[in-house]
Amino acid sequence: MFKKLIQRLQGYYPALVGLGMFVVSLFLRNFPEQTHLLYRNRLFAGFRWVHDSIFGYLPFPLIAAVLIFGTSTAVYIFFTHRHFYRPFYRPILNILGILITWFYITWGFNYSATDVKTMLELNPTTLTEDQKTQLLNTSLGFAQAARMLSDTSAFFHSDAADMLPAIHSSVREELRRDGFETPGNVTMRRISETGWLRRIGISGIYLPFSGEAHADASYLPLRSWFIMAHEYAHGYGITTEGECDFIAFMALKNSGVPELEYAAWFEMASSVRMPRADSLAFDSLPAFFRRDLDTLRADIMKYPPWFGKTANYTNDLYLKINGIEEGIASYSLMPSYFIATGYTQVSSK
Repeated sequence: MFKKLIQRLQGYYPALVGLGMFVVSLFLRNFPEQTHLLYRNRLFAGFRWVHDSIFGYLPFPLIAAVLIFGTSTAVYIFFTHRHFYRPFYRPILNILGILITWFYITWGFNYSATDVKTMLELNPTTLTEDQKTQLLNTSLGFAQAARMLSDTSAFFHSDAADMLPAIHSSVREELRRDGFETPGNVTMRRISETGWLRRIGISGIYLPFSGEAHADASYLPLRSWFIMAHEYAHGYGITTEGECDFIAFMALKNSGVPELEYAAWFEMASSVRMPRADSLAFDSLPAFFRRDLDTLRADIMKYPPWFGKTANYTNDLYLKINGIEEGIASYSLMPSYFIATGYTQVSSK
């Protein structure tokens, strides 16, 4: 009986390995410190360094080469080893198994490693209305100070890529201050100049299958800078969305570049401001903030989503499967993380 079972499973080894990787990830969640030391600081760090040393200078997104190679391999196997495609669901399961295995080995086990709040000994909690008001006022004050030192034309009329070196350097410095290693040199690909990526509900994405970060190039610089900082954090192994936002905020805030500092405080203020529907509350906000917020909102209206909230549901399920209990609600945690640092002790440069 056991021998027959083995024979039946022989054609499903890739699928079984993928399932095994998921089970291992569940097991490793019980040992975050060990996973941090052995996976994040060893296996993942090694992959990051080797990958970036070999592929970091390619002039095109590596995902294109991955897709071409994968498709070519699948076509070759289909025409030379058709028995691999019978029954019809076998290749589907095996391809999923290969993708899952590659995902966890090259990045996914970071979900089981020590997170940012544990490394920094933070205890983020739901903010009270008083805390939100205080943080809003603080953020607007620092934003106004940074804006006075900025070239404001850069917010909407510059090439966002000009800031990539400063953003990358600032994210790496922030992660190192927080106790995370930053091996290699994560590549940022700015794609989708027509906005197709944001239309499917993705402003930026790190792809473990190619080892590169991607950001939609249609966003205005003021928004794009924060998105790129967020994706750089993913590239160095930070998984939770709210924690990537927190790293992005801290990195830009401490960058020493007024335009990036403004982007950081603008993002924080946007996260905690009063609802837009409350016209009185909105009208009480500083004119510069209302004007920039309306400019970004007008830009968003140019790119209506193609699939409604489908992307949100998919992303929420993905995050919860990988142990992020808040799902997409984790995007809203940045203010809570900042409050937990004792932000009154933190000043803008």
